[in-house]
Amino acid sequence: DEEVQQGKYSRREVIEKISENVKDRFNKIDDNRMQFYLAQEAILGNGEISNQLKVKYKKWIGHTEELLQRLYEKQPG
Repeated sequence: DEEVQQGKYSRREVIEKISENVKDRFNKIDDNRMQFYLAQEAILGNGEISNQLKVKYKKWIGHTEELLQRLYEKQPG
């Protein structure tokens, strides 16, 4: 979330936002089913899907790192 990255939320609000997003993610049954299917295809050797998932997961990891750095008031590195 752009507003979280820009520091527009307090630490408590960031924690609440993370909690809401996790709950929302678990409730997206069809999306989750599709993710599992795509992951299975990547594991079975579909290189195109594998590369797309790698890019997507790297973005997720980067965003999560930024949130945690902001949450714990740490500098990157």
